[in-house]
Order: sequence, then structure tokens, then C-alpha cells
Amino acid sequence: MEREFSEYRQRTAALIKGLADTAETKNKALATIVATHTEVTRKAVSDMRGQLLNTEAIARHIQNELDQGALAWKQAKADFEDERKKLEATRKQLESRLNWRDWLWFALALIGMIGIGIAIGMHLAH
Repeated sequence: MEREFSEYRQRTAALIKGLADTAETKNKALATIVATHTEVTRKAVSDMRGQLLNTEAIARHIQNELDQGALAWKQAKADFEDERKKLEATRKQLESRLNWRDWLWFALALIGMIGIGIAIGMHLAH
């Protein structure tokens, strides 16, 4: 019985040692996997940060371009409104001149007709 017990002890010790070796091997493999995963994750995060910085820079550039475009549009709109007002004032001046010219021609024609009427009347009176 002593011998069997000693034999069981040796087998148990061998099994425990095998289990410990297997656990250690698995533990080392797991540590390697974790280290690899950590490194891959760090690289991915670093790449993502770089892309995020590039995206932010591009977004800022686009925002600046949009702001400049909006300012240019407002300026063009204001310039157009100013030119429209100038054109309207010029149109009114031209219209006013045309009215005076028309009245002047009408007065000259009326004076001419009166003059012709007087001349005909004087000619008939003689």
C-alpha cells in the first residue's frame, strides 16, 4: 500500500507538474497574444488620431473657405444693390430729362403753330 501510495504520489506530482507546465505555456501564449493585441491597438489608435487630426484640419479649411465665400457673396450682393440704386437714380434723371425735352418740343411746336397762325392771319388780312 505504501508503494502504491508512493506511486500515486509520484503520478500526482507528475500530473500536477504537467498541469503547471501546460498552464505556464498557456499563460505565456496568452501574454504574447495580449502584448500583440496591445501593440496592434496602439498602432490603430495612433493611426486613428492621425486621421482625426487630418480630418479636423480639412474641416477647418473647408469652414474657412465657406466663411470667405459667404463674405464674398455678401459683398457681391451689397455691390449689386449699390449698382441697382445708381442705375435707378440714373434712370430717373434720364426720365426727367426726357420729360423736359418733350415739354420743350411741345412748347416750340405750339409757338411755331401760333406764329404760323398769326402769319396766315396777317397775310389774309392784307
